[in-house]
Amino acid sequence: MVSLAELFWTYFRIGLLGFGGPFSLVSIQQRTAVDQKKWLTEAEFAECMGIGSLTPGPISSGTAAVTAYRLRGFSGAAVAYFAFHLPAVVLVIILAATWRQAETFPWVRGALRGVGAAVVGVLCGVALNTGRSLIKDLRSGLVAGGATLALAAFGVNPILVMAAAALTGVLLLRPVRRPEPTASAGTDDVKGGQ
Repeated sequence: MVSLAELFWTYFRIGLLGFGGPFSLVSIQQRTAVDQKKWLTEAEFAECMGIGSLTPGPISSGTAAVTAYRLRGFSGAAVAYFAFHLPAVVLVIILAATWRQAETFPWVRGALRGVGAAVVGVLCGVALNTGRSLIKDLRSGLVAGGATLALAAFGVNPILVMAAAALTGVLLLRPVRRPEPTASAGTDDVKGGQ
């Protein structure tokens, strides 16, 4: 079992070193929880990310809380959520106090432009990694493509897109239960072959 201390330091480190916005932080969480620490499989992490995307706030915050909840329950979620946000709170307080002076330096503006451009690459990487684990057939690929089109081309509200995707999943993507063979059917076959 993962200790609360390990959850704290893991999510504190992610919050401290993760830059680029919510999706880059989800990518770091994925590498940490799945690849490095082996806490979850790709599919389990994708499920946590899906639930995390439905919670209020950034997807990275929800994913951190849901992942830690899966590992250690409510206390794990609370510890990870607090640790994940602590570095950002401290950094925002420091930046707020010094921003007027820092924004005049050309290297600060250049650094921000560079980070902004890198976020596009990070988002593409997260989309590809998540897509590999979630898009298993043509139908799920069509849902993903439809969601992308609705967001990018038509500017549909992301909450509406998620709700429509959830409904589509219920109607078209739920697992099909196959009937179990009955004991008498197997017995009849054996008797018939004698």
